[in-house]
Amino acid sequence: MMKYFFKKNIIAIIIAVALLGITFGFTLFSELVYDDSSLQGEYYKIEATLTDSGDLNIVEKIKMKSEQGMTVVFRDIAYNKDNLGSFTNKASFQQNDVNVKVYDENDVLIYDYANSNLYSGVQVGFSWENDKDELGELIRCPASYQGECESIFTRVLDGTYPYTTYEYSYTLKGAVTKFNDVSELNWIFVDDMGIKIKNIDVTLNFPNTSNIDDVLFYGHGSTNAKVDNITTSKVNFSTSIIKPGEVLEARLVLPSNIFPSVSSNNTIDRNYLEEALQKEATIEKEDIFYYNTNIIVIVITLLIVIISSLIFIFIYKKYDKEYKSDFYSEYYRELPAEYTPAEMSYLYNFRDVTKNDLTATLLDLVRRKYIIIDYEGESTISKKANYKLILDTSKDKSSLLRHEKFLIEWFFNLISKDKKTLSLKEIEQFPKKTSNAEAYMSYNNRWISYAKSEGSKHDFFDRISEKVLHKYFFIPLLLIAYGFIALFLSMSQSLPLRFLPFSFAVSLAIAIVMISYFANIKRRSKQGNEEYVRWNAFKNFLKEFGKFEDYSMPSIAVWEHYLVYATSFGIADLVEKQMRMKFKQMNLNDETVNSVPLFRYPMFNYYIGMRMMRSFTIATTTINTARAQAVGRAAGKGGLGGFGGGRSFGGGGGGFRGR
Repeated sequence: MMKYFFKKNIIAIIIAVALLGITFGFTLFSELVYDDSSLQGEYYKIEATLTDSGDLNIVEKIKMKSEQGMTVVFRDIAYNKDNLGSFTNKASFQQNDVNVKVYDENDVLIYDYANSNLYSGVQVGFSWENDKDELGELIRCPASYQGECESIFTRVLDGTYPYTTYEYSYTLKGAVTKFNDVSELNWIFVDDMGIKIKNIDVTLNFPNTSNIDDVLFYGHGSTNAKVDNITTSKVNFSTSIIKPGEVLEARLVLPSNIFPSVSSNNTIDRNYLEEALQKEATIEKEDIFYYNTNIIVIVITLLIVIISSLIFIFIYKKYDKEYKSDFYSEYYRELPAEYTPAEMSYLYNFRDVTKNDLTATLLDLVRRKYIIIDYEGESTISKKANYKLILDTSKDKSSLLRHEKFLIEWFFNLISKDKKTLSLKEIEQFPKKTSNAEAYMSYNNRWISYAKSEGSKHDFFDRISEKVLHKYFFIPLLLIAYGFIALFLSMSQSLPLRFLPFSFAVSLAIAIVMISYFANIKRRSKQGNEEYVRWNAFKNFLKEFGKFEDYSMPSIAVWEHYLVYATSFGIADLVEKQMRMKFKQMNLNDETVNSVPLFRYPMFNYYIGMRMMRSFTIATTTINTARAQAVGRAAGKGGLGGFGGGRSFGGGGGGFRGR
C-alpha cells in the first residue's frame, strides 16, 4: 500500500521534499553566508583592562586558519558608544598606543611593530595614518561600519597558510560612562566579524571593589556564551563558537567611586542604577519571550507532524483502505467474471488501461472470430513474420463494446487499405509518416478513453476523493495559512525566531502532500474488491498452475480464453509454456492444438504484442522527430529577434571584491 501511496503522490512528495530541502539549505546558507570559509579563527583570547579613568586597554590574540595563497588580514576596530543622552559621552581610539605582533604557524614571533628589529617579511598599515594596502588603496573600514572605526592592515609576504597568529594591543579612551551612583561599561568585545571564530575567552579586569555584591555583570549576544568566574576585580566569560549574526557583548555596572579619574565628557549628572537594572530586566523578558516562543514553534511543528500523521492514518483507514474480502484463497482456478480484458484491467490497475490490454483486446477479437488470422507461409521464428488480420464483415458486431468496435475501426478503417485485411507490416509502416503517426496516437488515446468508460460502468470504485476533499479540505488550508503566517513572522527583523522558516516549510510540505493524497484516493467498492481479489488469485493460478499435479485441464478453447487475460497481466509467455507442457501430458496432437488460433504457433500472442509495441515506438519516434525538425526550422529564420545566449561585452554589470 505504501508503494501505491508514493506512486499516486510522487509529484507532491517531490515538491514537498524540495521545499524542505530548499528551506533547510537556505537556513544553512544563512548560517554560513557570513562565514568566509577561506579564513576562520581557531582561538581568540582577549585581555581587557579598565583603568580608573574609564579607559579600556585591550590585548587580543587570535589564531587564524587560512587557505593557501592568502597573505592579507584586516582588523577593523569600531568604537561607537551609546552616549546615553550626552553629546560629549564618546569613546576615542588612542592612535599612539597601538602594537601589532605576528606569529607563524609554529607560534614563533616574526613581527613586532614596537620592536624595530622584528620586521621579518610582514607589512603593516593603519587607516589613521592614511596608509595604503598592497593594492595601493587607502586602508579603510568597510562602509557597513557607520561611525567611528579604524582598520589595521597586515600582510604576511610568505603567506598566512595554514596558521598565523595575530596579536593586537590598543586603548579605547572614554569607554566607561560615569553617573552619580554607578559607572557602566557596555561593550561589544567580539562583533559579527564575517568569519567563524571558535574557542573565545575574554578576561575583563577592573579596579578592585570591596564587595562582590557591587559587581553587576550581564552578557548578551551569544546563546553559547557563559560566565566562568566573577571576582571583585575581574570577570571571565567564554564561548566555544560565535555563530553568524551573533556577537559577544558585556554590560558591567560598578560603584562610581572606583573610577575617580573619568573625564567630564564621559560623566553624566544623574542616577543610573535603576535604569540599568530596568534595561536588563527588559532584555531578560525579551530573551525569555523569544526562548519560550521558539519552544512553542517547535512544539507546534511537532504537533503538526503528529496530528497530520494521525489524520493520514484516519483518512487511510476510513476512506483508502480496501474492504475485507470474503475470499482468502491464494488461487482461483476459474475465470472470475466475463469481463473484457480492458474492463478487467480497469479494475485490476486502479482505473488504468495499458498497451497490454490493447493487444489482449485484439487477441480476444481473434478468439471470438471477429478477426481471422492468415498464418500461411509465415513463422514466429522470423522477426519479419507478416501475419494478416482479416475482418469478418459478415459477423454481427452489435454485441461488441464501444472500445472493441473502435479497435476494429482503428485498424481496418484507418490503417487498412481495403478495409478488410491488414498485415502486421502495414501496422508498423503506417505511423512512419508524420500525419499517420499523429492519427495513430490520437486513435490510441480515444481507445483508452472508451475502454475506461466501459470499465467505469461497473461501479468498481467508490467515489471517495470528492467526498474527502469536500469534508476535510479545510485541514490543508489551515496548514497553508499557518505556514504563511510563520513565513511572514520569520521575515520580521524584530522577531529572531530561528525555527519559523522550518516550521513554515513543514506545514506547507504536509499540506501539499495532503491535498494530493485527498485528491488521489482510489478505493475499490466492496463488490469491486471482491472481484479484484479473485482476479488476483486467478493471476497467481495462471503463473503457477503447471505445479498442480491434481489439476484437471479444461478444454483447449477455455485455455485460449485464459491466455487473453494472461496477455493483459503481462504473463502470457509464461502461461503458454506451461499450457504446452500440459498439452503434451494430455497427448493432444498438433492438429488439435493448431485448430485454436492463438496456439497455432508457439509464443504467437507474445509476438503480436511485441509487434504492437514496435508500432507505438515508431509512431512516437516519428512525431518527436517532426517536432524537433520544426523547432530547428523556426530557430533558423532571420530578421529582428529577441535575446539569445552569449554576451556582447557591453556596459553595466557587477563583480566581487576579494584577495
